[in-house]
Amino acid sequence: MSRRLPAILVALLLAAPVAAAAGGTRERPGHAHRAKAKPRAHAARPAARSRLERARAQLAAVKRDPQKRKFRHHWERAIRALVAAARGRDAAPALLEAGRARYALYRFSQVESDRDEALRLAARARKAGSREAAAFAAAVRREAGDEEPRPARKRALARAARKPALPA
Repeated sequence: MSRRLPAILVALLLAAPVAAAAGGTRERPGHAHRAKAKPRAHAARPAARSRLERARAQLAAVKRDPQKRKFRHHWERAIRALVAAARGRDAAPALLEAGRARYALYRFSQVESDRDEALRLAARARKAGSREAAAFAAAVRREAGDEEPRPARKRALARAARKPALPA
């Protein structure tokens, strides 16, 4: 037994934490020492999603869930999130997505103001630099049977052609 006692003592000493040697605090009797949680490495955290990605996810949840699709306030909240995400380089895609969502709402609700707002959002997306916005707006107008608005230059040329020429 005397041979085992030093081996047990050495094992206990090696296994016991030494707070003073590590520069830690002394433990008070009756209080357990709580180790501070170490921050995770940056690579271990999932990448932060942008406002546009979160807004798209919110819209996808509305489209996916039949209960949410029924109620207008779910659509409105998702569309507001898309418009709010329309900043910087995300402006054009966010506004176009909001226009498409507004048009999807129009397809469910058949409220003309939703269709008009979809066209306004498409115009804003076009001004922000979206290449697909003009085609989207044209498709919405074609489906409703509206006449395509002519560009300002074509209108000016058409007016000039109607006026009689002044004699020289």
